[in-house]
Amino acid sequence: MSSLCPSAPKPRIRRSWHTSFKIKVKLGLISQSILKTEGVPKSDISRWKNDSFADIAGAEYSNLDQNIDIVKEFLKHPGLVRFVKGLICLLRIKNNLIEYIKRGLLLGRITHETKELVVHAVDRARTVFTLDKILGYFKISVARFYLWHHQVKTKCLETVTKVCPRVYPSQLSKSEIKIISDMLQDPRFESWSIFAIAAQAHKEGILSAHPSTWSRYAKLLNIKREKPKSRRNYPAGIRALSPLRILHLDSTLYKPLDNSKVYIYLLMDNFSRFILAWLASLRCCGEDCLKNIKTAYWKYILPALQKSAQPVKLVSDGGPENKVIHEFTKETIPFDIQWLIAQSVEFRQSNSMIEAVNKTVKYSFLYRQDLPNFAATVKYLDTAIPEYNNRPHSKLNGLAPQEVLNGVVFDKEAYQKKIEEARIMRIEENRRVRCANCDEKLEKLIITAGGLGENRA
Repeated sequence: MSSLCPSAPKPRIRRSWHTSFKIKVKLGLISQSILKTEGVPKSDISRWKNDSFADIAGAEYSNLDQNIDIVKEFLKHPGLVRFVKGLICLLRIKNNLIEYIKRGLLLGRITHETKELVVHAVDRARTVFTLDKILGYFKISVARFYLWHHQVKTKCLETVTKVCPRVYPSQLSKSEIKIISDMLQDPRFESWSIFAIAAQAHKEGILSAHPSTWSRYAKLLNIKREKPKSRRNYPAGIRALSPLRILHLDSTLYKPLDNSKVYIYLLMDNFSRFILAWLASLRCCGEDCLKNIKTAYWKYILPALQKSAQPVKLVSDGGPENKVIHEFTKETIPFDIQWLIAQSVEFRQSNSMIEAVNKTVKYSFLYRQDLPNFAATVKYLDTAIPEYNNRPHSKLNGLAPQEVLNGVVFDKEAYQKKIEEARIMRIEENRRVRCANCDEKLEKLIITAGGLGENRA
């Protein structure tokens, strides 16, 4: 015989309610259907409606009871709630966002991430405010915003510019970007400036793009190249109107790893920036200086004097090694060579042109090498000086000093024509690109964008 045992009562589960839920119940913002669905006891509802929350720890730091009517009315208007939410969103990002934009505009490079932040913030705020008011708040023009908006909406992760090449076809193609990357990191051009590399690529027909474009893509590709320290601008010095009319003479000191003193004598042409002769010596004396002058004289200066009756001016400083110039000029009669001492009473201008070449030879060539001794220095200069003479020069519109000395003239029209041809080919290549983000929607963007991408990429 079995005995019946009464079942044990189920334990009551005590529920904890969120403070914000209690406040909404007190304000009457929770409907009866929700209270019934959640199973809120009537005793709790009554207590919350009559409770002032004054007994809760920290209530003395809250002014909720004082503003309870304002909060209640505020929450009854969804439009007002959206307005305040939009305002709070703008206030939270205003200071940092404006700082990013100002910094980017001053430096000339606003990142794609900053543009995305601006576009998304404006899009969120447009549900509450007009576009003019939002852009005025952020101090951005309407045209600039729509350009950023278009770039963000056509974002492409497969390009370094982060914009779709089909929508912005005038940006450099993948093959052109690879050429820039390879040439900027080529050890052969380690001592070349970006301008010189861009001019060489244009000259060889490898890539026709402005040097500023090369610099911009170097930043996008995070290719860092050594830059000379900034220096203040000096007034322009003496300038010749043709080759071999004004010459500059100077010497500079270089120390290889064995700490010996190597004196490098240079003689250059003012018009072409061509180094006519050079000599390295372990001593600083007039004999070596005279030997260097004679080398340039028989090879370059004498033929020029025979072709033209115009005198040749030879500029140097007042160093003791240069005193032999006066004796040398006597030997050149009947040909006229005029010796000028820089920054003297007769000739106020400096010898800065060859001093700049001295710096180029040392900082762009010698200081990049670990040359052990004098012999290694001479051997390296045998290749460094011809490289300097045959690489593009920024002051010569991309021509090399050797070319200018030989009479080559920069053809601006041909240069611009080549740039335009490269731009047309670039656009055609980019329009054939199919990236991961390209779909049917982009076809409409290409049609509506029209020439916008070609002009603003």
